[in-house]
Amino acid sequence: MSEILKGATLVDLMPPRLEQADLRVDGGTIVERGPSLALNPGDFVTDLTGRLVMPGLVNAHTRLYASFARGIVGPAKPPKSFREVLDQLWWKLDRALDHESLMLAAQASAAEALLNGVTTVVDHHSSPGCIE
Repeated sequence: MSEILKGATLVDLMPPRLEQADLRVDGGTIVERGPSLALNPGDFVTDLTGRLVMPGLVNAHTRLYASFARGIVGPAKPPKSFREVLDQLWWKLDRALDHESLMLAAQASAAEALLNGVTTVVDHHSSPGCIE
């Protein structure tokens, strides 16, 4: 039994193109693509008319724990160098993180990524207080 995603606008990024077509998904893998795919007995159909289907996006530089830095008040004295930014802001946050806070930050960041079409991240992790 397959799932048929019907009537979507399919987006290809390399090379860029749009196509109105259906997708047949079997076991989590796209096995067929084309306009108006024929249904097989037992197929589950999802109507995606008016919706986009595209490959997942990749965020190749993120810090999942940094979700806790949103709205953080900066240093009273503005940093004059990148080293001062690290000393006065980021390294303080890094040292304050424990296992639970890291897990919660990663979950929040991962959920936000998925809601925005990002399916793969490269996390530049730092939490010296959490590593033995």
